[in-house]
Amino acid sequence: DHLYTSTHKDGDSCAKQLLGAYQGTSVLALRPTAEAEIAHFGCASGRWERRGGEGLGSLCITSIVEKPTLEFARSNLVTPSIRQGEFLTVFGLYVLSEPEKLFAILEEQLELLRAAPLRVEPLCLTSALDQLRQELGLEGVVLHGERYDIGGEPHTYLRTLNALAPPAADK
Repeated sequence: DHLYTSTHKDGDSCAKQLLGAYQGTSVLALRPTAEAEIAHFGCASGRWERRGGEGLGSLCITSIVEKPTLEFARSNLVTPSIRQGEFLTVFGLYVLSEPEKLFAILEEQLELLRAAPLRVEPLCLTSALDQLRQELGLEGVVLHGERYDIGGEPHTYLRTLNALAPPAADK
């Protein structure tokens, strides 16, 4: 439910940037996000592994949490080299080294939800990714790009249309 545009200096698409970061371990795309907005996204933190060129390198993810409170993020999700007042949020693009493992984790979660019909929590990709991280490792890379919501609230869809519309020709 998102569209992506690149801001990479060479014009590399967000997908190309993510594929370029893949080194055999599942990797997810990240972006710095103002702390006022983190309650809308999955957030990740970790330690930087590889540095090269202009980017921050690859992040060995040590924690990933769905829509944390600001207090939780300040206590548990600060990542070195990310500006104060910002946190790394999930960009919505992934390269999975073992997708069958992720689907097995999601199936386990679904069975647990079915076994407890009074629970109202939804099936959650972020918690499945955290379990994948614990079992097989998970890396992150900060992409040069923008994410536009097309599946949320009507105002976010309108914001996306306005951001991606060509400028009106002067008459």
